[in-house]
Amino acid sequence: MKVPFIDLSLQHDPIRKELDSALRRVADSNQFYGKEVTAFEEAWAKYCGAKYCVACSSGTSALELALRSCGVGMSVFADEVVVPVNTFIATAEAVTAVGAVVRFADVSQLTNNLSPDTLRPALSIRTAAIIPVYLYGQPAPLGPIAHVVGSPGTVPIIVDAAQAHGAWGEGGTVRVGGEEHADLTCFSFYPTKNLGAFGDAGAVTTNDYNKVDFMRLYLDHGRSTHHGHILKGYNHRMAAIQAAVLRTKLPHLNEWNAKRRELARRYHRKLEDLSDIIRPQYSGEYVFHLYVVKATHRKALQNHLTGWEIGTGLHYPVPLHKTPAYQTDEFFLNAECIAKELLSLPLYPGMTFDQVDFVCGKIKEFYRKLP
Repeated sequence: MKVPFIDLSLQHDPIRKELDSALRRVADSNQFYGKEVTAFEEAWAKYCGAKYCVACSSGTSALELALRSCGVGMSVFADEVVVPVNTFIATAEAVTAVGAVVRFADVSQLTNNLSPDTLRPALSIRTAAIIPVYLYGQPAPLGPIAHVVGSPGTVPIIVDAAQAHGAWGEGGTVRVGGEEHADLTCFSFYPTKNLGAFGDAGAVTTNDYNKVDFMRLYLDHGRSTHHGHILKGYNHRMAAIQAAVLRTKLPHLNEWNAKRRELARRYHRKLEDLSDIIRPQYSGEYVFHLYVVKATHRKALQNHLTGWEIGTGLHYPVPLHKTPAYQTDEFFLNAECIAKELLSLPLYPGMTFDQVDFVCGKIKEFYRKLP
């Protein structure tokens, strides 16, 4: 049985007529920004429970726009932004793009996310923002993190929710994107995300209109009218074709997330008796963008699964402070230990329970044969 790491056709085929109609609508309109984007912004803000949504060209752009809207990087001193060291590099790149300094923080061994305990050592008088990452679709403890930061509004909390579309934050009481303790929440709609476009796309949700006004200006060359450039901006616009695809997929997101949870629950049961595998936490808040275990003998296990045509992934094998781009002499015990063991198993809408059982069976076979 072949089990690819991901197969988007299983998601797209059942709604192909809807998608074709959306693409034709954009082509027929000859409007490649504008109305489609506005309609998606309204739909995504409503879904997340936020007042406003600003659509943009990528998740990385969303992070940059959020940081700029908070004035990060504008200080005469070197602004620092706290970033968990176990994340995709885009989280740090956005900080660099606005002229601020990345200040890395360790992550929790239990959740792989930023926690109050791992945040505290990274804070300083130069901290200008904090970016908790909701890694693999699991929200970080935002309320306790905000408590560590101090008075509301003192240090902006910008959530990187690139992998958490539709998750429930704040203890399961509110949708990610509308959380009380998040000043802004950033999303990526890269094609493999829980809600994915047909290319790069992103968005920021917030309840602060002043930040919305700035972001809308900045992402469209800083202009208030066609030739009225009132600030130095950039081109971070979302294309209408991506907005149309996202609008078409959005009504299916809850169903797809429910399927992800079902598959994760199956993995949980099938792997519970393996001492060599540490399973991720399971909760109703988690939307399982990825199902990531900690595995002993990871490389050999990965090779074994590849031999059976089972796709796997590594998210992320090198903590950011060990990459050439952001290399430092710092030591982050939890992140460095986690990075050596993390292994992403196949999980996506359209995957079957039989495929999960096959993957788990081959994992058990591997560990039974170890000397």
